[in-house]
Amino acid sequence: MAKFTHVGIVRGTDARTPDKYAMRIRLRQTKTTWVQPNGIRWRKLDGLRVPRAPWQQFRLDLSSVKEAPDDQGDCLTDHCLYPDGEE
Repeated sequence: MAKFTHVGIVRGTDARTPDKYAMRIRLRQTKTTWVQPNGIRWRKLDGLRVPRAPWQQFRLDLSSVKEAPDDQGDCLTDHCLYPDGEE
């Protein structure tokens, strides 16, 4: 099983998502993408989801990607919701 060594924040990008919507996710790194445990891929170039849809609802905030601490704290699932944009 692949080891997910990083965490990042996915943010909503359109009117369908609430203001300040943010979701912390676990990631593993490949040459050109970041991959979530559920298989969703995000391009390293611009943070868009792969395969690319005409209207992206979410985008990986590339500036938020960092190495995960050994202790995930309260984020033990594949993702944690932060509806107020808090990290």
